[in-house]
Amino acid sequence: MKQLRTLALLVVSLAVGGPAYAQNVVESIGWLPANPSIGTGTQTMNATGLWPAFAIGPAKTKTINEFRAYLHAVPTGTLAESEVTLDIYSTTGVNPNASVAGPYGESDSSGNITTQRWLSWAPSYAMTSGVQYWAVIKNTNAAPTLHYPTIRYTGSDSVPKNGGSTSASYGNGHKTATADSGTNWATGEATRVGGYRIGYTDGSYEGWPIENLTASAQADSVFNSSKYGVEFTTPAVKIKTLGATMYVAKTGTPTPTANGFYYELYSGATLLATSYKIEEPAVPTTGNGYQAITLYWDDGAHEINASTSLRLVMVGATNATNANCYRTYEYQWDSDSNSQALKPYGASRILYQSGAWGSPTTTIVIPFQLELDPTTPFPSTTSGSVGIIGG
Repeated sequence: MKQLRTLALLVVSLAVGGPAYAQNVVESIGWLPANPSIGTGTQTMNATGLWPAFAIGPAKTKTINEFRAYLHAVPTGTLAESEVTLDIYSTTGVNPNASVAGPYGESDSSGNITTQRWLSWAPSYAMTSGVQYWAVIKNTNAAPTLHYPTIRYTGSDSVPKNGGSTSASYGNGHKTATADSGTNWATGEATRVGGYRIGYTDGSYEGWPIENLTASAQADSVFNSSKYGVEFTTPAVKIKTLGATMYVAKTGTPTPTANGFYYELYSGATLLATSYKIEEPAVPTTGNGYQAITLYWDDGAHEINASTSLRLVMVGATNATNANCYRTYEYQWDSDSNSQALKPYGASRILYQSGAWGSPTTTIVIPFQLELDPTTPFPSTTSGSVGIIGG
């Protein structure tokens, strides 16, 4: 994942406080997938020849030396690491064809697989850019109906397209499966999925190492005086921000504060900006999608120094309990120190509860976008204090 300045059309259907900008192409920083599919899929490997396959489309010619996938649960029965194998397959059409390397036994530790965790293999195969490959996981236990793993991955359209091409049938993020040892492969393969990680001998990685993709817990939502959001570091240039965008859903019927629902922007514990406030947003209930809401700062544009740590949070429900609350969704990343992904601007979840800020949860990131002034998104880089520069 690259931390780049991007030009993007806002994917919002509600923008408040900045009508002159709401329909324009604007500069922004952050990560805001368009219309994401929330949830995960699973592949239970409880029959002979029932194998999931995950696409590998190398961006450059290089040698694979690591593949990781996540267990949905502790394996059923007794399953040795050596019995959960990985093969690298070639491609015919849009499906796996034949093994070109492997099998490789699971290699994270020794003995049986006894915990829910990331599985890791150490394949070795020189891959060519522009050629599609597949990582095929197999359960070689003699009684697979009794002893089997279940692999988790994120649902279709849950991550951006990535890999060596933008072709619909090439690159990382595809998933398919066979129930007859590769004679036939499932049609209508899942696309733009996360949940697996590809490592190469040059030290580079591809794929989305996501353990889970789900609605934020109600205990970690916006209710009473709590605040929920993201802590991140701005790029190494000064920026001029007009507002922010986050995805919002609700559980029950939250009661907005007297001032309504809104965003706040902090540097540490210091409040920098408050957005325009709206009455209870017309957002869907959790599980039925999320509304991308753009709110602009109520006191004008703010200039933020280079490399500033910021906290962007949702505010605005007075319910005493979390039975009625505002929520968003969370990506939970691989926590292994040797396989951590580059998160957008180092973004981590942050909570304000019971009158105090918690520590950022570095393994969880939520989608967010800081909207910049389309005329001068990156003003002078001369040092100066953070504050209002215009209304």
